[in-house]
Amino acid sequence: MMPRFTRSLQSICLLLSGLVSGGVFLPNGSSAQAAGGEVRDEVFVNSEIENYLRLLQLTGAVAPYPWSIRSFSPGEADRLLPRDSVHPWAGRYALRAEESGSFRVALIRPGFETIYNSAFPYGANDGAVWAGRGLTTVAGVGAAARLGPVSLTLAPIAFRAQNAEFEIANNGLEGRLIFADSWMPDRIDQPQRFGSEPYARLDPGQSTLRVDLPGVAIGLSTANQHWGPAADHPILLGNNAP
Repeated sequence: MMPRFTRSLQSICLLLSGLVSGGVFLPNGSSAQAAGGEVRDEVFVNSEIENYLRLLQLTGAVAPYPWSIRSFSPGEADRLLPRDSVHPWAGRYALRAEESGSFRVALIRPGFETIYNSAFPYGANDGAVWAGRGLTTVAGVGAAARLGPVSLTLAPIAFRAQNAEFEIANNGLEGRLIFADSWMPDRIDQPQRFGSEPYARLDPGQSTLRVDLPGVAIGLSTANQHWGPAADHPILLGNNAP
């Protein structure tokens, strides 16, 4: 629970610091981005901007809206924009509404992350990423387009885990199966380690093609989903896996 608690505390501190100092902990970059651009296209489950909009909702700067079934459609993301430009990260995210029905193409900002686990694999709510022991590197980039009710997001992610050796529990099996779960190796898809070599994967990530019509949405997606009221264990679906 500590990592999630730490991230939640950090988010609160970011909001408060923005209110007090107006910039010490702001995201990198000094100029405001036109909303309509990258920001609204990055409202992925548990992403930085989604968490920020949730914090703004708690302060009353964003209108009430159900948060227990996500990800949000482009139209829902529009409804979650702040009522005005007075918010802590206004210097970074303009968050203005776009013209209805207009065609728009935007770049999803490239991202790069490094994770280092000194003793054993650990990660939580990180989608497709599996962070083994040692160094894990993660990279992603993408683009989004929208025309009326049709929206397309291409946001793949790639990672490589060093997957260094560590002591695993004996499950009584041999060969590759020695890495399987120690309690129920033949019943649960929860390996202790992904083999003995470095582990890499390219995943479609937050990619989605959808059409939003009155009362119904149709589409295909590999984007993370979050169904349920809890942050860490949302009962139905979460982003602890892709």
